[in-house]
Amino acid sequence: ALSPRKKRKHVSRAEAVAPAGKRDDVLGSVEEQFRALLRDWPAEAREARAALGTRYQEAALDLGRRPQRTVEVLQEMVREDPDATDVVFDLGRALDAAESPQEAVDLYARCIDREPEDWRAWYELAQLLWRRGRSEDCLQCLRQGLDHNPRSGHLMAQWGVSLYKLGRPRQALEKLYLALQLDAFDDVGLYHTIGSLHHETHDVDKARRAYLKALELDPDSAGTRLDYAEMLLERDDVAGAKEVLDPLLRASREGAPSSYHAYASYLSSRLHMVQDERELALLAISRAIEDNDLDWLEPTLEEQRAAVMSV
Repeated sequence: ALSPRKKRKHVSRAEAVAPAGKRDDVLGSVEEQFRALLRDWPAEAREARAALGTRYQEAALDLGRRPQRTVEVLQEMVREDPDATDVVFDLGRALDAAESPQEAVDLYARCIDREPEDWRAWYELAQLLWRRGRSEDCLQCLRQGLDHNPRSGHLMAQWGVSLYKLGRPRQALEKLYLALQLDAFDDVGLYHTIGSLHHETHDVDKARRAYLKALELDPDSAGTRLDYAEMLLERDDVAGAKEVLDPLLRASREGAPSSYHAYASYLSSRLHMVQDERELALLAISRAIEDNDLDWLEPTLEEQRAAVMSV
C-alpha cells in the first residue's frame, strides 16, 4: 500500500498544462473561480490562460462536471485559431476526460507531425498514454520525443517520474538528475520528487538538500513542506519539523486544498505527541479529521486519533 506521502504526489510545473476542475458558485465570479483553480500554476502560465477570456475559463471550470461541453468549446476555439497551441493541448486533455482518448492521441500525433521539435506534444501524448495504463508506450513516446528534443528537461523529468511510479527509484533518479542539466531546467516539482526518492531510498542528506532547494525556489510549496516535515519527524528532528510546518499551520485556510491543511494538522498532532502534549495533539488530529476530504487519508487520521486517545 502506498504511504500518505506517496499518494499526495507533488505536481510539477511541467504537468500543469490543462484545465481541470468543477464549478463552485461560492467562489464568486467565473474569473475568480478560474484563478482559484490555477492558483498553484506559475504566474506566466496562469496569466496566459486567463487572457484567453471568459469562454475558455468557463470551459475549464466545466471539465470536471461536463467534459463534453468543454470539448465543444475548445474545438470551436481551435477552429477559430488553429495556432493556439495551449488550447490545442488542453483540447487533448478534455477529449481524454470525455472518454475519447483515440481522438486525443490523433490530435497530439498531428501536432508532432507538424512540429516534432515542440516537446509539449510529446509530453502530452506520454501523459495520456500513462493515464490509459500504457506505461511502456509512454516510455517509448518519451524516448522518441527526446530524440527530437534532446535538450528538453521536461521530457527527461517525465521519464524519471514515470520510472518512479513504476517502482524503479534508482533509474528514476538518474533521469531526474539528467533533467536538471537540460535547458537550465529548475523546477520545484522536480526537486521535490528527487527529495522523495532519496527519502524512500534512505539517503536523508540528499533528500534534505533536494527539499530545501525546492523550498528555495518556492517557499510557499505546501506539498514540499509536508513531505519534508514528515521526513524530519521520522528522524526525530522535532525542532526542524516544527520550523518547516509552522508556516502551513499559520496560513489562511482559504484558497488551499483541505487535504493540505488536514495533513499539516496530522503532522502537528504527531509532533505534539513527541513533545508529550496530549491535549494539543488531540486538538490537532480532531482538526485534521474535520478538514479532510480524501477517503484514502481517513485510516491514517483515525489511527493517529486512536494513538492519542490511548495515552
